[in-house]
Amino acid sequence: MVASPGTSSGGKFIGIDPASEDSVTQLSQNVTEGEYLSPQDKNKVIIGKKLAEKLKVKVRSKIVLTFQDIDGNIVAGAFRIVGIFQSYNSTLEEMNLYVNQADLAGLQNTENNVHEIAILLNDADEVPEYKKVLFDRYPSLLTQSWKELALNLAL
Repeated sequence: MVASPGTSSGGKFIGIDPASEDSVTQLSQNVTEGEYLSPQDKNKVIIGKKLAEKLKVKVRSKIVLTFQDIDGNIVAGAFRIVGIFQSYNSTLEEMNLYVNQADLAGLQNTENNVHEIAILLNDADEVPEYKKVLFDRYPSLLTQSWKELALNLAL
């Protein structure tokens, strides 16, 4: 849950490394108010314009994120909005909140574990070769059933 002083809503909290995230998604280019996250920011958040309107908040407002940690305990953290982004996808604008990965990991009690890695290739024809290299180099990252599925997908 994400709550402002006046209301609350559901949300998807995404912990990012700001520099790495921007090199793949160009999130910083979609920030239309305020600024993009910096690696030094502590308890700062970027939210979508639709969510900001729903929560009746703006840049510099505080919101509270509440969720379960890795052990199932309810945890909460106060975050200050540093940026508001707009997207062609209204669902992203209404659901996604971006915070520094270290802040989210601290609340979740997950240290610096990650569960998603994005890779941007310049040519779709490179996908099969790159998948093979990754699967060969990091076989422990994927389960057998996921490997079989992923090998059949055109990413």
